[in-house]
Amino acid sequence: MGIRLRLMSMKFYPHRLFDVLLPAALAISAAGLLARWSSQRLRIAIPTMLLAVALVLPAPDRNPSRLPAELRDDWTRTCTWIDSHLPQEAIVLTPRGSWAFKWYAKRAEYVVFKDCPQDAAGVLEWDRRRQARAAG
Repeated sequence: MGIRLRLMSMKFYPHRLFDVLLPAALAISAAGLLARWSSQRLRIAIPTMLLAVALVLPAPDRNPSRLPAELRDDWTRTCTWIDSHLPQEAIVLTPRGSWAFKWYAKRAEYVVFKDCPQDAAGVLEWDRRRQARAAG
């Protein structure tokens, strides 16, 4: 299969259905099993425990960067400086693992691994930039 055909087919993401269908199927199966196996007391206790866990789970997202506070503050100050001093059309080469650069600096990045374009020409340019960055 040629590279262009592969790149064009990537935008349809049929493999991504698995990301949605597997958790949904597991949740429906677990709910069905619990409904069949549990007593009235468990039918109340289990959803209560699940709700309590669901309320606690977002706690790690309070710092989605996972950076220590001092490094996170330095990074946001750097982004703020870039926002104040670079032209709007500037394209910035950010360090690997940079976090929320576009959000704080409001500037384009030269290449970001997780920010792959959706059109074939864009994917080719993205890959060229990614390889150039890795080489240099």
